[in-house]
Amino acid sequence: MTLPTDLESPSPVLRTNVDIRYVAEPKHVREVSLIGASDFGFWSDYLRADGLEPVRCGDVAQVVVVAAEMVYLGVRFAEVSFSVRASLPQDSSSAGLRLIHAFTSSRVFAWCERTLFATPYFHGECQFSVHSPASIRVKTRGGDVVGAEMSAQQRLALRARDEHLELPVFLPPRGAASDQRLFFARVRG
Repeated sequence: MTLPTDLESPSPVLRTNVDIRYVAEPKHVREVSLIGASDFGFWSDYLRADGLEPVRCGDVAQVVVVAAEMVYLGVRFAEVSFSVRASLPQDSSSAGLRLIHAFTSSRVFAWCERTLFATPYFHGECQFSVHSPASIRVKTRGGDVVGAEMSAQQRLALRARDEHLELPVFLPPRGAASDQRLFFARVRG
């Protein structure tokens, strides 16, 4: 597998003719995103059952790990999500993220996500740093789940600024692939 040197950030705004009403618009978001390369064939096979395909970047698929702290309904919490960039076949304008797994520091939000929306959210201790060296850590009762940290050598972040991001997030289907489930995410901060 060849790792491209120019991995792209997910497209910041999806163009649509539909006026989208957002159910949740978190405020005061701080985040660290890691964008990596993964085997395109694996993700093609994995996403086919969902009626999706991975977004191609060179000869690899892109995986996206996002650690964020935000306020919603007056509750400050953190979450870490693992996604792969995906789109509907023959429609690259639908490019967004297919949520694979996620953790949130709020037990209530984890329960709501799993129970009400059938999303792959679980409770965990989510820690991250936006300062150099940027890092992400998730722990559960079973111990460490994931830990990632930039090397200690001085590196500049790809971007460090307020951003506005809107894109579709595809969810695992509840039944057949024709039962395509998604929501549109809008994050500012």
